[in-house]
Amino acid sequence: MNRKLFGLALVLAVTGLNPVTESAEFHSATVYMLSHYVVVASGFIFGYTLLRSDWKFAVIGVIPV
Repeated sequence: MNRKLFGLALVLAVTGLNPVTESAEFHSATVYMLSHYVVVASGFIFGYTLLRSDWKFAVIGVIPV
């Protein structure tokens, strides 16, 4: 497991999923969309670092987004 990528994903997840950011989402559409992108990016990075499986699973993971 790549510790730098895992750390980046953890920082992104904490940035997007904290009470300060979530309360600001109700007042600004920009904050809402940026936090959405941050959470999706952290999910991709977590999946890449933890699973490291076949590329077909990455395509399946992208479809819901």
